[in-house]
Amino acid sequence: MKAPRELGFNERAAPTAQPAATKAELMARLNARQTPKIERALEPAGHSRNVVKSAYAAENERQIANIRERLLDARMRLRTGFAKSRDIDRGR
Repeated sequence: MKAPRELGFNERAAPTAQPAATKAELMARLNARQTPKIERALEPAGHSRNVVKSAYAAENERQIANIRERLLDARMRLRTGFAKSRDIDRGR
């Protein structure tokens, strides 16, 4: 079903959907909170080490928050869709 153009829907400007978030992806991100093992000879030292680790941790936390938000959104859409389908079945 196409949305009517008189309502202002522009198919070209519609946002692209993000891939579905899964609980497995969330668990993998949560488990990856610890930094990966790096060879000592290649690991940065001093202040640059702290900067790299904090940047890595911040990106991981951002991804975890994004996945949690997408999972919550999917859960709420499922619940509201189920409630609407029950109302239709009851003839409301």
